[in-house]
Amino acid sequence: MKDMWEGKSKRDILIALTIQIRDMKDMLTQENKEIRRKVQQLKEELYAERERNILREKELEKEIEGKLKDFEKKLLESEQANKIKTIEARLSKIEEGNQKNIPGTSENTDELRKQVKEIKIMMEKKDREERKNNIIIKGLNVGKERKGLEKEVEEFVKERLGVEAKMERARLVGGGKIIQAKIRDQENKRKIMESKSRLGKEEIYIENDRTVKERETQREIVKMAKEQRAQEKEVVVRYWKLKIKDKWYRWNEAKARLELQTFFQSEDGGRGEDEGMRME
Repeated sequence: MKDMWEGKSKRDILIALTIQIRDMKDMLTQENKEIRRKVQQLKEELYAERERNILREKELEKEIEGKLKDFEKKLLESEQANKIKTIEARLSKIEEGNQKNIPGTSENTDELRKQVKEIKIMMEKKDREERKNNIIIKGLNVGKERKGLEKEVEEFVKERLGVEAKMERARLVGGGKIIQAKIRDQENKRKIMESKSRLGKEEIYIENDRTVKERETQREIVKMAKEQRAQEKEVVVRYWKLKIKDKWYRWNEAKARLELQTFFQSEDGGRGEDEGMRME
C-alpha cells in the first residue's frame, strides 16, 4: 500500500483518495438501491400473497356459508316433511277407523288437515323468499369449475346487459347446464330482468328462480294454453296468467284455478321471463 503512494505528491494522493471514496460511495449507493428494490419487491409479493389469502378466505367463507344455508334449508324441509308425513299417516289412520267404525278413531280431521296446509304454505313462502333475489341463466357457456362462477356471471351481466351487480353466490344446477345465481340486492335483480331483452335472438335465457310449486303451476297453465291453441284460439302465456282471445285469466293460488282478470298490467315486456313462455 505504501509503494502505491511513493513518489506522489500529497495533492495527487488526496485526489486519488477522493476518487476512490467517491467510487465506493457510488457502489454503496447502487447496492443500497438494489437492496431497496428487492425489499420493495418482497413487500409487494407479500402484500399480493396476503390479498390472495384474504380473497381465498372470503371465497371459502362464502362457500361454507352457502353450504350451511343449504344444509339448514334441507334440514328444515326434512323436519317439516316428516311432520307432514306423521300428520298425514295419522289422518289416514283416523279416516280408516271412521270408515270401519273403530272405537277411539272418531277424531275430527279438519284440524289436522289445517296443520298440513299451514306447514306447506309456510315452507312455500320461505322457499319463495329465499329465491326472490335469484336468477336462472340458461345457455351461457361457462367452465365446469365452481370457483370463480360469481365473477363470470358478474362480467356477463355487465358486458351484455350493462348492469353492474354483485353476486352473493352462483352454482351450476340441472346437470351443469343451468346457472343459479343470487344477486346481493333486489334493485340490481330488477335491472337485470328489465335489460335481458338486450340478448336479442341469442340462445341465452334469463328467468326468475321459481319454486317447484310455481313451476308446476306454470306447466299446468302452459298445458291449458296448448289445449286452447289446439282449438285454434289465440293464446298468450305469462307468469301465472293466460290470455285467451281478448281476455286475461290469472291463477288463483288459494283456489288452484284460473280466474277471469278484469284488469291486466303487463309484468314484462321482455323475452321469456318465465317458464312456460315457450310452448313447443
